[in-house]
Amino acid sequence: MRQETHHDAPAAAGGSRARRDLRIAAALAGGSACGDSLAKSALVLRVHDVSHAPWSVTALLLAGALPVAACAPGAGLLADRVDSRTLMICANAASALCCLWLTVVPSFGGLLLVVTLLGVTALTGATALNALLPSLAEPGRLVDATARQRGATLLGGAVGLSSGGVLAEWAGTGAALALDAASFVLLGLGCAAIRTRRGPGGGSAGARRAGRRTGRPRRSPVPPLLLAVSAGSGVVALFAATTNVVQVFFVKDVLGVGDAGYGLIAACWTGGMLACVPLARQLPDRVSVLVGATVCGEAVTGLAVLGCGLLATVPATALCYVVAGLAASGMLIARGALVQLLTPESARGRVQAAVGAVRQASTAAALGLGAALVEWGGPRIAFIVAGAGSLAVSLACGLWLCIAVRRPAGARALAGPLSEPVR
Repeated sequence: MRQETHHDAPAAAGGSRARRDLRIAAALAGGSACGDSLAKSALVLRVHDVSHAPWSVTALLLAGALPVAACAPGAGLLADRVDSRTLMICANAASALCCLWLTVVPSFGGLLLVVTLLGVTALTGATALNALLPSLAEPGRLVDATARQRGATLLGGAVGLSSGGVLAEWAGTGAALALDAASFVLLGLGCAAIRTRRGPGGGSAGARRAGRRTGRPRRSPVPPLLLAVSAGSGVVALFAATTNVVQVFFVKDVLGVGDAGYGLIAACWTGGMLACVPLARQLPDRVSVLVGATVCGEAVTGLAVLGCGLLATVPATALCYVVAGLAASGMLIARGALVQLLTPESARGRVQAAVGAVRQASTAAALGLGAALVEWGGPRIAFIVAGAGSLAVSLACGLWLCIAVRRPAGARALAGPLSEPVR
């Protein structure tokens, strides 16, 4: 298998092929998000209608989150050791079979098992696709490529969430799951159409032989800067993601709006995220800028959530949701490009999976924290705690990073094994 990397793929096949593959990858990301949202909506509705128990819904959400976080290192290793096209096709085929299995599984325990398998197979395919992104981006346009893929993912997720309930009510949850299975089949076909590939091991054979000859101990492929940013983002997510649980109680019980108002307020956040994509595409491929954008995005998101809890009115909440969506989208795009920029080619899959696992684990833990905050102080206090906690952690992490990066020795230590210095 011939290995093509970020540097030699455009030279070997031309920029037009890279642009074509990037458009296909963005479409695949959007289709995957749409199918995932459809399946999630259908499964939540099914469990709610059958059990009417909040903890059953929580168990369903945890079944899709915790095992995925646990299996992320294995998915990343596969992404670095197996041919990308083969891995993506096989993973999407397995995901399609899991979706079809969900339409006939008889028991709740079996449902949780298949949801776990679906999460693991979907994670494997998504990790391989994300690790391929730098090879598809034009030189100096990694942030632009990341923003395109993030925008397609947001749009696909919004379409899936808005149509999942309607489809389930009109044709049943089985139809929504069957449509998700069809989306995985289309994803597999789309992955087969991507010509750029990552070969086994991620790096060139000569580089691997040279590394073995030196006899030096293996260094961690993750620079300390990326570890610091990821750890801070994980703690921020632990606070911010509690709003996933609290939101419905806050909007309906504190603001006093109905189901339609709840949907409109939730759409404000999604609208803000989509509106930020064209702005984030203008960010340069510079580590210092991306670190600053990540920290600022987290801080503004926390401030907006805090504003929702303090003001607690419908107009203020809608405005804060738009601001939070803008900031969160910019943060996710900057952090995604930062991960790609700081990661050696040979470890892209493993690092991508590890960073995703940290955030997934934080989001899963936030489900319990959100419920506890609602029980303890009510929805409004829960929003205040979530916003204040996110803001405090992001500011503390940002201050530490600014102090460390301004010192030359600290900047070199944070940079780690990079091909270019932190700028």
